[in-house]
Amino acid sequence: MRAGNTRNTRVFDKMLGKEMQLLNQNVVIRRKSLKELLPEEKPLIPNKSGEAYLFNKESLKNAASKYPDYRHRDIMLPIHFYVDLEVPNQCFVREECDADFLKKVAGLEKYPFKKGRLWLSKAIAGKLMKEYPTLFQYFYLPGTSS
Repeated sequence: MRAGNTRNTRVFDKMLGKEMQLLNQNVVIRRKSLKELLPEEKPLIPNKSGEAYLFNKESLKNAASKYPDYRHRDIMLPIHFYVDLEVPNQCFVREECDADFLKKVAGLEKYPFKKGRLWLSKAIAGKLMKEYPTLFQYFYLPGTSS
């Protein structure tokens, strides 16, 4: 009986891994700094599927106007909102500089950066993605909350 459960778990984990790959195929390979992206006529980066991830120029300018010039080289875009499938309705950022950017640009000062993460609701993340198109991406992680 137990062997069957282990086999089912392995099959499920394998299927989940394939789904994660599909969900994450539009994630960029290498992020660029805000400072690098701003002067580019068509700011873009390749994603995992090999296509161009084109940044919205107005979103870049809008965010840059709300973030100190001397920090433009520190913030790497797009910022990843990590989605842990074990934590419903929330996501997080891992980098302290990403958290600082969110606090200043999006007014999330009350959100603490603790234990290497800044947690926020998916509703807030979705709102930010609409307000600043292309500056954020979801990155799906299976079972990482612990």
